[in-house]
Amino acid sequence: MRRRRFIREPRDLQLFIAGFQQQHPLGLRYLARWLLASHWSHDDYRQPEDYVDALEALGIQGIPRDDDDDDDDGQKPERINIGSQLRARLAELEQQPDFLEPLAGNLAQTVEAAGLEPLVATVYRSLVAVALCPPLAGLLQSQQMDFSQSLRILAWFIGRPAAELFALFRELNPLETAGLLRCDANDTDWNDHFKLPDDLLAFIVMEGFSLRQLLDMLVRPLPPPVMQREDFAQLGDDLALLEEALRNALDSGRAGVNILLYGPPGTGKTQLAQYLVQAVGAEGLEIRARALGRQRDSDDRFSIFRRVQSLAPRDRRQVVLFDEVEDVFGFGNNSDTNKASINFNLETNRLPAIWISNNVRCMDDAYIRRFDIVLPVLSPNISTRERILKEAMAPLSVPKKLLRQAAEHPHVTPGILTRAAAVVKSCGQDNGVVAGKRQQRAARERLLRLVNNTLVCQGYDSLLPPVVDEAAAGGYRMETPYDLACVNASMPLAELAEVLSVAGEGRVCLSGPPGTGKSAFVHELGRMMKRKVLLGSPSTVQDKYVGETEKNMARLFEQAGREKAILFLDEFDSFLSSRDRHQRSWETSQTNEMLTQIERFGGILFAATNQRDMIDKAAVRRFDFKVEFDWMKPDQALLLFSKLLRERGWQQELQADYWQQQLAALRCLAPGDFAVAARQARLMGDRQSLDPQRLLGVLQQEVQAKHEQGGRAIGFLANV
Repeated sequence: MRRRRFIREPRDLQLFIAGFQQQHPLGLRYLARWLLASHWSHDDYRQPEDYVDALEALGIQGIPRDDDDDDDDGQKPERINIGSQLRARLAELEQQPDFLEPLAGNLAQTVEAAGLEPLVATVYRSLVAVALCPPLAGLLQSQQMDFSQSLRILAWFIGRPAAELFALFRELNPLETAGLLRCDANDTDWNDHFKLPDDLLAFIVMEGFSLRQLLDMLVRPLPPPVMQREDFAQLGDDLALLEEALRNALDSGRAGVNILLYGPPGTGKTQLAQYLVQAVGAEGLEIRARALGRQRDSDDRFSIFRRVQSLAPRDRRQVVLFDEVEDVFGFGNNSDTNKASINFNLETNRLPAIWISNNVRCMDDAYIRRFDIVLPVLSPNISTRERILKEAMAPLSVPKKLLRQAAEHPHVTPGILTRAAAVVKSCGQDNGVVAGKRQQRAARERLLRLVNNTLVCQGYDSLLPPVVDEAAAGGYRMETPYDLACVNASMPLAELAEVLSVAGEGRVCLSGPPGTGKSAFVHELGRMMKRKVLLGSPSTVQDKYVGETEKNMARLFEQAGREKAILFLDEFDSFLSSRDRHQRSWETSQTNEMLTQIERFGGILFAATNQRDMIDKAAVRRFDFKVEFDWMKPDQALLLFSKLLRERGWQQELQADYWQQQLAALRCLAPGDFAVAARQARLMGDRQSLDPQRLLGVLQQEVQAKHEQGGRAIGFLANV
């Protein structure tokens, strides 16, 4: 079997196809006509000047290289009749078929597979003939012409009225929608007006050409999924809908079926696509990002998508996967892929397509509405993530606490951890098997470092080793033993927790001074109900661009509803400040959006604020429960005082009356003050170092700090 040369660079293509000039008489025929019409129609003896290469390609003999040079005998070289030789050569070429084998057969395969109409097929073959005839392509490229002039020349080549080609190229050029051509009508260059894909040209000049070989260069087989159906439990009924819709599209052969999967990186979008293709018994074709030794840009990849849709076999169950589509559909895309053409392809693609994006905020609504199914793919629920992570981390013997914390971290995706684990395992001994406690501990430290570096780079909180109570929910750190009896609230919190647990819905406004237990209660309820606590704070929702904050709010509420999570809006006054104080229209717009979302939300919602008087009155009315948190009562302070000391190892009996009297003097005590003392002891690394006197001293310091920051003087500070 003849060995084919591999085309590594685009510039190699011209050298490669130069040897095929004699295989396509049509290109030489066009060249002869061009030269006769433009230079030698009347003056048969006109000198060739810059056309020596073109004439030699046609086999014209005796062409002088320089008419100013004398022969050895001092005589001028004989002037040959170029015109007559051109006419004779053209007559020979017109007796030959347009293309010789194997080019003729290769073109026939392409035209048939693409289902081109007769006129379109004629135009395509003519453009191929020009592209594969370097002398003619060079002459055309040297001419400055607009697109209409190029169309007239093309019409003259094929002997058809120019009006037919103007009609053909007026709106949606069928060759471009089939991915066989790219047109830039704004340029003044023939090669940009009619640019044929390099990979396609390289293949159709090869002996033994097959469409399968071409498709193998354009796409790669989609590998089987690592994740299985149960790993996408968070999608609920949407997963069954995806499977049914894709299976129906393949069974019926319906055109224009497109599915858009979007969400943050590492959440399993590609894995979901791989699962869907496998579930419906299809073959997945993923658009390759590189070809001919170079990275493909957005225009290249979309052109390949079109070409695959046009040339793929019609008797196979196939699905096309297009990843990172934001550079094709984005507002900032400066490509020559026009909007009408993209819309047409989304409505007519023959093979079902799955499109994947990390960010759809840059996509025009006109594109989004043309997708059959648009589905956000977020991180799996905590139990699923924990199982996935456990399988990925298996050789590293990761402690259960750290595994749980990783699963609960809102930004630690399976993709981040599995990649980090792969690096750590690849650096271990015995083919990645990490043995021995010391080696496993070192491996875990490396894993944490890799994961934290990624999180910090993305602007998220690090994943810290779990050194606190495992009852923490949603990544919330509890420094002190939690007890509802230690929280001074305007209604019994245990009763409120029971009501919300039974109803599964409710809107609660929590207000009161900092540190009085508002956030801790929300996370304790999440632990009790085994639900994720989804935090919405000004730093994660508010955006500097007008309108984006409202979109972030809508996404937050939508995510909470989909994941059946407890939604916790902290620093609520930042979202719903009173409209009487607004000075800018966007402030009112944000407040109105938040009010709308609260009204529509059907789950459990908590909103916490330190300044309830700053909240819009219409917002307060929308809450089912308004709970005020206040400073701890003396008996509550003594209870938490005793609990914390026992938790830190203090075993001696406390004199209750004495310590209650000491604590009663600190009337602005809050659970948060005890948390500061516990944190100090933890950071110092000596769990036995916290005794009653030292704990009291820390609490006094915290109360003093509140006084110095402008709080009202109470208790023993009143006379300071």
